Amino acid sequence: MVHAALRVPLPTRNGAAAPLGVHEHLLREMGFLARFLDTGDFLTGYMDAVYQRDGLAYFLDWKTNTLPDYAPATVAAFVQEHFAIQAKIYTRVLLDYLGILDAAGYERRFGGIHYVFLRESPPAVHTFRPTWAEIEGWERDFRDLHQMVAHV
Repeated sequence: MVHAALRVPLPTRNGAAAPLGVHEHLLREMGFLARFLDTGDFLTGYMDAVYQRDGLAYFLDWKTNTLPDYAPATVAAFVQEHFAIQAKIYTRVLLDYLGILDAAGYERRFGGIHYVFLRESPPAVHTFRPTWAEIEGWERDFRDLHQMVAHV
């Protein structure tokens, strides 16, 4: 499973695909401690892999979930239903880490997100890249989440 995962081609924005091991500046288990919005609260976690390819940063999350099938539409729906908040948080943390503050910087330096499902052979890969407008809209989602957690 691990061997297959490290050899699965990961799509890039320019349409090329290459296994994780050939990307530049690979960080495994990148830990983070990030301020949550403009509050005194912090988020902590680990991104499975962060790497650079052709000057663009990507993050990857390994998944061991068993799905009924690994068709692209099934995997995409599963990621959206179960990992949307994770993708938002990890993207925001990575953009902050890289100092990406605007649409121009985003276009120039952020490649996208990969969710790699290991139980399929070869592993199923779901790759996406939100728009800058979507990322700006996530602040509302984060504020809603903060309100919900603060009142528990």
